[in-house]
Amino acid sequence: MFFPANLTSVLDPSGHTAERTASSAPSHNCHHYRIADRTDLLPAYARGMGDDTHEKARALLEQTHEFPTSYRIRVIVHNLPTITIRIVATLEASGIPLTEPLSTPRSSREGTYLSLGLTFDARDADHVIEVYQLVRGVDNVIMCL
Repeated sequence: MFFPANLTSVLDPSGHTAERTASSAPSHNCHHYRIADRTDLLPAYARGMGDDTHEKARALLEQTHEFPTSYRIRVIVHNLPTITIRIVATLEASGIPLTEPLSTPRSSREGTYLSLGLTFDARDADHVIEVYQLVRGVDNVIMCL
């Protein structure tokens, strides 16, 4: 995926933050979207959910895990100096400490993105969904897996 260096944020008609290059001609209708603003691209358990979707995500988690359990999520973020600290602080402020040290962050080939592994003690499926939503709410988080 190509992301030009000279991006500016604009709001598209659907309400998502779109990013266009400053050199784009006004008649050109191509938008480069920030993935973090495209909640339709996120898995159901990681975005704001309606009751039906929340129930399906909870049922799937309960089928595949025996709670309480140690649960690990992978978070893809922009490679910024404070991103790891902000994610850990957000979880700890919500009473969700990590049970294992962060795995060594893996950098993308160009060094633009990081992949972080976070492990916590999950009480139940709703707790897992809560953690996904908390982490997703941190600025510069692209995706939670």
